[in-house]
Amino acid sequence: MNTEQNNKIGSITKGIGFVLLAHVIYCVFCWYYDEYYDSAGVLFFFFAWLIQFIYVIPMAMYFLVKKEKQTLKGTLIASGITFFLGVLFCIGCILIWDHRECGNEIIETQISPDKKYRLLIFKRACGQDHSTEISILKKNEELKDKEGNVFTAITDDFLREAKDDDVIKIRTKWLNNKTVLVEYEGKAKTENFRKGIKIVYKTL
Repeated sequence: MNTEQNNKIGSITKGIGFVLLAHVIYCVFCWYYDEYYDSAGVLFFFFAWLIQFIYVIPMAMYFLVKKEKQTLKGTLIASGITFFLGVLFCIGCILIWDHRECGNEIIETQISPDKKYRLLIFKRACGQDHSTEISILKKNEELKDKEGNVFTAITDDFLREAKDDDVIKIRTKWLNNKTVLVEYEGKAKTENFRKGIKIVYKTL
């Protein structure tokens, strides 16, 4: 009689086991997706603590209908722990990202025809993340430890480990005192005006 009753209410261990098995299957999916779809699986894995509810909620509903209270409890415990650890992991990643050591290395400097402004092409490195950037500054203004104020190259690969010489193909030219031409390859975040100067963009 007790055995039949225990089978009806289930067990916490059973609920935890089902959730862990679902997590393992999900991790295999992430690995497979990452192999064939260029690092997209990394995103799925990173947000597993949130995406888990897609399969945990139906699982919990099933045990609720079956009136397996202990199994339902185990399911919620395992899911809650996963959620808590996932949130801590994301917070840790954000804190590490915000405190990365960054630096700028000037590659080329071009002076405006009237000698009032400088166009700087530089490589910005934050940890292993490198990007080619452009800033337009006044003649005596220093380049600060920030992104380029008119141009920042965008890479297609998520969490890509960039090489030290990772500088995109780019050409710049002052057309006159108030206009700059920027020709580049790939994708970029751009600004069309800076300090009264118009920036014209073309792709190579």
